[in-house]
Amino acid sequence: MESLPPGIDLHTIPLIPPPAGVTPNFKNPPSIADTTTAVVSVMMILEIFFLTVRLHSNIKTFRTLRADD
Repeated sequence: MESLPPGIDLHTIPLIPPPAGVTPNFKNPPSIADTTTAVVSVMMILEIFFLTVRLHSNIKTFRTLRADD
């Protein structure tokens, strides 16, 4: 690392050149955070819904909750 001049940020230097036609974007790279947040939110809502239905049906059927619920 002594061969690098002082002040060089290694996070802005690519390891290899990008493929032809691709421009590197180190300042604002693409992200899937919004998609991940949406999918996780929908899945949690579905989980809560199905858990509620399962608990409700077990309470109505057996009049109590058991350890496996």
